[in-house]
Amino acid sequence: MPQASQVLRQFPALCLIALLAGWGTGCSTNKYAELTYTFAVFQYADPDLIGGRLSRTLVDHEGTRVLCVRTVPIITSHNIVAGEVVEREGGKRAVRLFLDRIGQDVWLQACCQLGGERLAVTIDGFYLFDITVPCRQTSYETMLVEGPWEAAQARGVAANAQANYRILDPNTGL
Repeated sequence: MPQASQVLRQFPALCLIALLAGWGTGCSTNKYAELTYTFAVFQYADPDLIGGRLSRTLVDHEGTRVLCVRTVPIITSHNIVAGEVVEREGGKRAVRLFLDRIGQDVWLQACCQLGGERLAVTIDGFYLFDITVPCRQTSYETMLVEGPWEAAQARGVAANAQANYRILDPNTGL
C-alpha cells in the first residue's frame, strides 16, 4: 500500500491529467446537431442498383413509402442561402429558396439536363413529395419548390435556411 507522502507527490500530476482529460471531452460540440429542417432534392435511381455506392433508399416519416434515389443529392441546404414561403392560389404553399453561386450553377445544369423529370424532396432525410424540374427558368438564382407543403414544414425550411447555411458553409461571411 502506498504511503501518504508518495500519494501527495503524485497528486498534482493526477490533477493535471484529470483536467486535460476533461478539456478533451467536455468542450467538444457537434455543430451539425443544430441543423434543423435541412432540405435536399434527389434524382431517382433504378431500384436494381440498391446496395451499391451509387444509390440509396429514402423513407417517408411514417415508414410507409420506400424510394430508390441516387446517393448524391442535386441541391441541399449547403446551397440554400435563404428561403421564403410563398402563398399560392387555393391556399397552396410553395417555398422559394435562394441559392448560392454553386447552387445556381447546379440548378441551371439540372434544369438543362433533367428538365421535365421528377425529383424526390426530403426534409431532414425523410421523403416528402416529388417536384418536376422546370425545363427553363428566367433566373436560376432561386428555386421555387411547390409541394404539397404542410404549413409548419414550409415555414421551418424557410426560417432555418440561412442558419443551416451558416453552419454548413461557415466561411461564406453571412
